[in-house]
Amino acid sequence: MIEEKFAAAVSQVNTAMAELAGLMTDPDALPFPVIRPHLERLEDSSADKAAVDAAFSWCAELHEAGRIVGSSRTEDYLVGKLDLSRTEARSRLRQARALYAPPPPPPPPDDTDPDADRAAQARRAEREAAAQRDARQQKASAAKRAVIDQELEKISPHAQPGRTEILAQALAEAASRSVEDLRAWVREQVRRANAAARLPNGKKDHLAPYRKRSVSFSAPDPDGGVRFHGYLPAEQAAVVKAALDPMLNRVEEKDGVHLRQRRADLLVQRCAAGGDKGRYGSGSVVVSMTVDDIKNMTPHSLFPTNTGDLLDPFALVRLGAAQFDFFAVHDEQGRVIDVGRGSRTANFYQRIALFAQELVCTHPGCDRPLNDCQVHHLTPWGQDGATDLDNLALLCWGHHRDNCDSRDGRGGFGHAARDPESGRSGFQAAGCPDIEFNDTMAQQRSAGAKIRGRRSRDV
Repeated sequence: MIEEKFAAAVSQVNTAMAELAGLMTDPDALPFPVIRPHLERLEDSSADKAAVDAAFSWCAELHEAGRIVGSSRTEDYLVGKLDLSRTEARSRLRQARALYAPPPPPPPPDDTDPDADRAAQARRAEREAAAQRDARQQKASAAKRAVIDQELEKISPHAQPGRTEILAQALAEAASRSVEDLRAWVREQVRRANAAARLPNGKKDHLAPYRKRSVSFSAPDPDGGVRFHGYLPAEQAAVVKAALDPMLNRVEEKDGVHLRQRRADLLVQRCAAGGDKGRYGSGSVVVSMTVDDIKNMTPHSLFPTNTGDLLDPFALVRLGAAQFDFFAVHDEQGRVIDVGRGSRTANFYQRIALFAQELVCTHPGCDRPLNDCQVHHLTPWGQDGATDLDNLALLCWGHHRDNCDSRDGRGGFGHAARDPESGRSGFQAAGCPDIEFNDTMAQQRSAGAKIRGRRSRDV
């Protein structure tokens, strides 16, 4: 019965949306005053769609839907089957957990913390549960829910009131506020709640700034540049400032170079001076290119790196890469010839070889660069798998965690494998005889892919 109801409801929605899209094919000929109230009413239904999205995401979480796509993460199911971006998938899951996940129970009595107010914690848990029930009854558009979710990401776990209480209040406010005004309202509530945050013993949480520390990088923009932003507690900010403050004694601008630009240069120099020299090099940037790339290089050529950034020849010169420290020799299939063996951990040269050969995670559809990947033994080390290039592949941490080393498909998980004909590393889904390869745009930039492409054209 429930299946028939869902099937009928979804069919009606799909049919109606297809009919509406057909009516809108020529908007120039449509009478705006006539259709306006109906389309405004349609927009109201987006609040119901947002509620359905959150409920379905929670249902998928409960039933471990990630296993449908061979993953331990529900977000991979939402991305793979619903064609969502990862940002949208994560947002839906956060909203779903806020609305449906059972609130954590009050912690048990702790003799080491006699000042903790257990009764107050129990009362807070009751308020959170009541707020969660209220929040489920509220309607808000997907845009407003997304704004609320973004601002609530900044709330302290000890905030007063807590996340769920502010969520319920924000959903109620959504009916009378614009998207941007709602953002400002939630931001102010989070600020106040964080200021009132107290630990279970009633004391202020002095480690709150430390727990919020982060640095993130954007994808390269059309000019090839990358924006980064972060948050540092005062003591870490002081260290970074001290490393860059020698520039402060210089004039604000000299030879057309602004103080902010000088700081950027100095930051790069400081980073290049440190690092794990044994396995990763010291601030090492590895560039992949073929002999043909070098012969046909133009000012507009772009070369992939182990960090996922694309560098043109001018960037290589600025980086100091006019002299090449590392070469990777490829065979006719694009594979790199073996450069080392005998250790469980892949060494620096092997990582360079894997980078030149694969460039990114070998799982289909993944574009995580070398620096976001771990070196995976196709035949596990514990099963006498050698640390040779023929037995190594790049997997990002998520796909590495979901790899089924036993290769028996247990739990619906597949495994990384090497195709015996082409020698390429790929993914073999549970119960599937075929090996899927990663053919994303990021992987196609690898020297190995370029060689394979040239060879297929020559055949």
